[in-house]
Amino acid sequence: MSHVLDLIAVTLTALSPFLFVAGLLVLAGFRDRREAEETARQIRLTDALADQVGAIVAPVVKRRLGGWRVEIPAPLGRPTVMGRIVSEAHRTLERLGSGRYEIVLTPQEPVPALGAPRGSSEPRAPRVPRLPKLPRLNVA
Repeated sequence: MSHVLDLIAVTLTALSPFLFVAGLLVLAGFRDRREAEETARQIRLTDALADQVGAIVAPVVKRRLGGWRVEIPAPLGRPTVMGRIVSEAHRTLERLGSGRYEIVLTPQEPVPALGAPRGSSEPRAPRVPRLPKLPRLNVA
């Protein structure tokens, strides 16, 4: 009987590195599938919102314990646009079969105007230096 237990102990000891690596691979596969699903939902939601209100919002979709969390930086000062964003997000998430989800609206940071007047207090966007023109080469 003790020979059988010794054999089992030796076998488990010899296989333990392989079982450990296999477990890590299973965990990595689970994580990759989860990230791919988050990315796919985020792309679909972004496309649906861009079709409805234009490319003014960029939602971030995350899988949480118990559902999905959608963070949308939105223009809070424009209530009609906000209503369209929320209704389209709701329709899209329902169509994707998301189950439970929460939509979190955050204030969208104002985009600085390019080419602001010189006397304004807003910082100007940095200028991109232009490359010098290269002489043409005549190849005979």
